[in-house]
Amino acid sequence: MRSMKMWLLLTIAATLACGLPAAVKEQAGNAPGQIEQAQTRIEEVRENFEKFRRSDEYRSFFEVYGEREDWSADFSRALARIDDARSILEKKVQPLIEQNDKKTVDELRAQLKRITDALREARTLSAKPGQRMEFLKEARGKGPEWVEKATAEMAELTPLYRALAAVVDTARTDYPNKKDDLTGRLGPSKQLYEQAVQALKTAQSELESDKPDYAKLGDGCKTVAKNLAELKSQDKALRARIAELGQSYSRRLTDMRVEYYVQVGRTTWNNYYDFPTEHDYTYAPRQVNEEAYNYFAALGDQPFAAFTKGRRGWGRRISISQPMWDALGINWQEGWPRGDDDSEFRVSDTPARYYHQYIETRNGVETRGDWRQVTEEIFDANENNLGMTIISKPYGQYEEKVSKVAFPPGMDKVGNPRYGRWETGPDGRRRWSFLETYAFYHLMFGGRRYYYYDNWSGWRRDYYGKRPYYGPASDPNRYGTYSKATRQRYAGSTFAKSGGFRSQAPSTRAAGRATRGRGPGGRGK
Repeated sequence: MRSMKMWLLLTIAATLACGLPAAVKEQAGNAPGQIEQAQTRIEEVRENFEKFRRSDEYRSFFEVYGEREDWSADFSRALARIDDARSILEKKVQPLIEQNDKKTVDELRAQLKRITDALREARTLSAKPGQRMEFLKEARGKGPEWVEKATAEMAELTPLYRALAAVVDTARTDYPNKKDDLTGRLGPSKQLYEQAVQALKTAQSELESDKPDYAKLGDGCKTVAKNLAELKSQDKALRARIAELGQSYSRRLTDMRVEYYVQVGRTTWNNYYDFPTEHDYTYAPRQVNEEAYNYFAALGDQPFAAFTKGRRGWGRRISISQPMWDALGINWQEGWPRGDDDSEFRVSDTPARYYHQYIETRNGVETRGDWRQVTEEIFDANENNLGMTIISKPYGQYEEKVSKVAFPPGMDKVGNPRYGRWETGPDGRRRWSFLETYAFYHLMFGGRRYYYYDNWSGWRRDYYGKRPYYGPASDPNRYGTYSKATRQRYAGSTFAKSGGFRSQAPSTRAAGRATRGRGPGGRGK
């Protein structure tokens, strides 16, 4: 061991100036000493234990437990972990130190952590016999007190479990589709309860015995306390999960709008200087219509206006139409530096702001929301989803089953007897008939429309939670922004009034941001 330690220290000293970080090398250099120290300590504890095993106190009380639980094996397992740590040092750490490559620093740290973990486990194993003996001595001295406490804990645990079981039983009736799932979720709590019942019986029986088994008595009391704590945690979690089943909510997209802005940047200078200092100024963004927005966005870095002072006063050169210039609504002299007599105007940025309006339905109550700003990505992803449900969690499902993929409103409620029933239509096809409370779903796209079983089952199988569903490709009454029914229903929307229905597909905005940071020079005088 000393030769190996010496070799490792010499290797680290030779490579300290390069390669691996010094702190990691130092940690590796300390590892041999830590292993030796841990082994020495464990051997001392084992030697003291072996001496105590020969004492009258051990033989009269602890021996039966020590033999049954094989305490000596804990020391053997502890020393085996020491050997594991030494093997990691020799076979993993040592080659990495020799290699001295900073690219292997993460691997070296991982191997050093394995050594640390092995030493910690070895110390824990070697401490177990002593800790166990202290526990048994305390159980012998405080047995009645421990059993009394465990009895009180059981009096708390029992009604807690029974109340939880009753909640689950009610939920299984309310949500028959989750019956097996709920039974399975209650299983761990049932097991905790039954374990605690048996553990308390064992502890009470041992306390009343002429020759108590204090290991069984103490362990039984510990089990009751531990299971009570675990059951409290499970009770809270399971009740929360069941509460999720009773919540239903959805979000239907009812309107969309985009606010377009153009931000103008200006650079000014003095033509009478050979090397003029340029002054940059940025105007506040101006809101414009989509036509002007696309026009200015397409200009890119191209100057579109200049104001120059000559002998007869100020002149201007504008390469865009007067209506487009007027749309900007800027004062060209705003913030003009004193002494500058020439300028250029460019598009600095073309930002846009995106808004949605929704109808939120929670537990059957509809609320029309105000305009809500969304990201461009969310807006683009839902540009074809006007009138569609874009978020939904029906009754009887957990939160992780929330769908964030668009589908026709109410389709997620089909098949659930809470909302309606299947019937056969005049054409012989099975269709879903909503209860009176939810009949508005039939009327949302003009006239009385039904969801048919074959379409619904195909949506559940191939689309739900995976990709948007706009109805069968052959259906002339499809759903979505550009369907005939949506155009009619949302003819008065902001989206429609702003020309959103002009295209048959989501528009491609010319957008993008104009070039920034052009720097001075290159304009001439």
